[in-house]
Amino acid sequence: MLNPNSYGKEFSSQEIKSILMIARNLKIKAISYNEADIISYRPVEHEVGHIVKAASKFLSKQPNVDRAFIMEMIKGCEKPQILIVLDMMGSTRKLFVPLSKYLSKTVKANEHLCFISYEQDMGKKAAETVEPFYVRKKRFFEK
Repeated sequence: MLNPNSYGKEFSSQEIKSILMIARNLKIKAISYNEADIISYRPVEHEVGHIVKAASKFLSKQPNVDRAFIMEMIKGCEKPQILIVLDMMGSTRKLFVPLSKYLSKTVKANEHLCFISYEQDMGKKAAETVEPFYVRKKRFFEK
């Protein structure tokens, strides 16, 4: 197994077992590059009006966000997470960090939020399953 962050270091099976054991004990989730293939999306199956309302209020003050979608993201048999896909311009970090802080006051204890940009293939695939909950109002000079 090669780790690109360690300049292509090859790990022995014992080293791999040790790394996985530490990750399991610390409850660190591993993410692979081909993970997008095993993730499915569906409309949210419980009431998320509190998230939609708060996110819409926040996004209405963000001129670089055109649309936002909300759905459940399911990976294998794990508990579904709430995914918000943002169709936007500019830095995701400059938007995702303040948005997550803002929504943290609204999100219930059993709800886990994830964010992704619509520009990514995974974001486009997820957004196909639902209608946007937020659409930026066109300004007077836009068609």
